[in-house]
Amino acid sequence: VPSSTKPECKYTFSQIRTTSTFTAELECVFSGFDLATNGTPFQYWLDANNQPLPTNTKYQVSNDGRRLTIYNIMMSDSQTYKCVANTSAGEAHSDVKVTVTAWPGFVTVAPKDKVALEESDVIFKCESRSNLNELSVNRPVWYFNGQRITTNGTYNIGDNDATLTIRKAKKESHIGCVQCEIACENNECLPAWANGCLFVLKRIQVRRYFDKEITIKSGGLINLTVSASTDPNLHLKYKWLINGKCIVNQTLLNGPCENNSSATLIIDTSGKSRLTGLKGKYQLIISNKFDMYTYEAVVLIQSSTSKSEEASPAAIVVVIGTVVLLLGVGNCVYIYKVHQASKAAQIQAEFNTLLAKPLRFQQATIDTISTYIDDQSIPSTSVTRETS
Repeated sequence: VPSSTKPECKYTFSQIRTTSTFTAELECVFSGFDLATNGTPFQYWLDANNQPLPTNTKYQVSNDGRRLTIYNIMMSDSQTYKCVANTSAGEAHSDVKVTVTAWPGFVTVAPKDKVALEESDVIFKCESRSNLNELSVNRPVWYFNGQRITTNGTYNIGDNDATLTIRKAKKESHIGCVQCEIACENNECLPAWANGCLFVLKRIQVRRYFDKEITIKSGGLINLTVSASTDPNLHLKYKWLINGKCIVNQTLLNGPCENNSSATLIIDTSGKSRLTGLKGKYQLIISNKFDMYTYEAVVLIQSSTSKSEEASPAAIVVVIGTVVLLLGVGNCVYIYKVHQASKAAQIQAEFNTLLAKPLRFQQATIDTISTYIDDQSIPSTSVTRETS
């Protein structure tokens, strides 16, 4: 004859660990038979005070009583729950311990991605607090590319460990990501992580300059050129100004400034009427998206040419078989020693052409003429002597 049997717990999670605001599911499975209902044992759930749990938006019990679902779980839900099963033959129960851990929340935004120029200081922030009524959190712990870091010559951790400063960032060693870890006291909550990445760029470097002070006179062209470089990922832009006004495509503008694409500015000094408008402060602004460099020069006007500045005649003198060529320009005499008379004649021809040119360009041409010197036993540099 069939009879009722006492329930016996066959399956349950004795311990459940979850995080606040999550949903937890508890389950118990009992064996047994109840002759009165011709079915399985009747199951229900009790809290830590042995009070039945109601069915509402917080707690949901399945129709068979086996499963308890707790929504939006909080720290106050950390307790031992009891699942109970009974039949007319007896009762059994099993305990399920629920541990709720805190979840740290960031008060400010987690570390942000940054782009920085070399040799600049870069600051990351990671401030946090626990959620309401939960465990307090420890100070942040910092990592760079997954390796824990502390204050040293490169890194500085301050403001109660809420800020990380990378000093004088370098492209070759500081392209990567920083991470901050937030955990509760005594590690009673799951740690929270946040990260921000750093990209370091080379600064603008100027390798060739024009003079800081330039004196001009009428005639010819003056070339102002710089040579600059920047990070391979960026493109340089150039902006020229004279006395605060823009120069675009070699033309002086009164309108808004634009970035020119040229690192060269040509000054045309032909025509005395133009000279006055060419003097003043010249500025070259070199820039990219993240960096800017400004170089300045002053252009002056040379006074009118006097008779003493006119080119003096040239002469060829032969001394002990070596041709000595004296080229007179203004108040200077340039002496060149060459081995062959034919070379001297070649230089003489160049010099005669030179005399017809403005004084500023005579110097440049003389430097070119000096390349004809080919006697290795005699120094190939020109000697300049002031004359009365």
